[in-house]
Amino acid sequence: MMAVWLVSAAAGGLALAVFVPLYCALRPDLPRLLQGSLLGAAAGASAGYLLVAAGVPGWLVPAVSSPGPLAYAGWMAGGALAGAYAALGVAAVRLGPRWRRHGASLGLSLGLLTGLLIVLLINLRIPGLAEYLPPAVSVFIGLVVLAFAAPLGAMAGSLAVHDPSQYYLAPRWRVLVSVPAAVLAILPLIGGLKLVEAGLHVQSVTEMADAADVNGLLYKLAHGDRGDRQMAADALAAFVDDPRVRDSLIAATADPEEFVACAAAQALERCSGSEVIEALELMLRHPAVSVRYTAAWSLARKALKGDAAAREALKTAEQDADRNVRAVALRGLEKLYVVRCGTYGLKAGADIALKSLQRQGIEGEVVPVTSGRRQAYAVVLGAYPEQRQAEQIAALARSAGFRVSIEAPE
Repeated sequence: MMAVWLVSAAAGGLALAVFVPLYCALRPDLPRLLQGSLLGAAAGASAGYLLVAAGVPGWLVPAVSSPGPLAYAGWMAGGALAGAYAALGVAAVRLGPRWRRHGASLGLSLGLLTGLLIVLLINLRIPGLAEYLPPAVSVFIGLVVLAFAAPLGAMAGSLAVHDPSQYYLAPRWRVLVSVPAAVLAILPLIGGLKLVEAGLHVQSVTEMADAADVNGLLYKLAHGDRGDRQMAADALAAFVDDPRVRDSLIAATADPEEFVACAAAQALERCSGSEVIEALELMLRHPAVSVRYTAAWSLARKALKGDAAAREALKTAEQDADRNVRAVALRGLEKLYVVRCGTYGLKAGADIALKSLQRQGIEGEVVPVTSGRRQAYAVVLGAYPEQRQAEQIAALARSAGFRVSIEAPE
């Protein structure tokens, strides 16, 4: 996907750059137009350098590191292109025959209108477009779009209009069609938005969680690798009051990586709503035992707190093929005590512990779970309707030298 964004941004930048000499060639009535665009580009490049030196990137994004040569080069290149467009836009409105100036004025208005529509799209936080951009950055990008859209509209308008002395009626409809079409050349730069978005979220999930950066965590949950997605789902459990977080966690329950889906299901235990129950109930049909177990666990926690919809959904897990999933479901329906014997980072460690317990005559089963921000495995020794029974099993495991915990119903 990153390659698609890069190609899109490169196509948009190339289209804008090529249009400068092309416009100069199509306006032979203004012989010094190219010279003026070069002067505008020089002024724009200088302004870009001064903006970086003044710390504008750090003001827009406080977390950004000190600018390097690439930052200076990028801002200078963008400033040069913007300066050239500003010079050509002013020339289109102020110089040349009257009929061309009228066409440029009409094109300027249409360019501003089209640019404002694009700015609105950027700032509406449309999913897949710029939903994770910080507000200051999206506003700045909107201003940049307007800086290009206005002169581009004026230039296109001056080219689309014709000498009225050669026609009975000035074909202004050509301006109405040509200007929006020209301004739409900015749209390929949308890929640049995604590159900016990705560049702003290079911090680790832990740093984002410590800084309560919800936008960054949502970005990691949607676009990170498996580890980042799992850790982001865990961290977002602290922000479930945000509707965006709840919706993103519901979407993450369908993640192809089972541990990411498990982390999302655990976080959804703190959320309410029929959509949450439906998502967890759907997970009870997942082929992976760990996913079904975690979904049943979240539903059981909700049921024990009096959620009737969660209690009804748990009935699906009563007939599950895995006895631990059934046990968790029964715990939510009948308040069972679940006995767990340790949590292990590797399945091999859990298997070794289970074999040691079996040599002592204690039966159990290894169940994939999530522990904190990493995948893990637990040895579950069973679930019992009475605390006395759970304590007896726990005592046997403790006598064998194992650390045992009992998950009591709330």
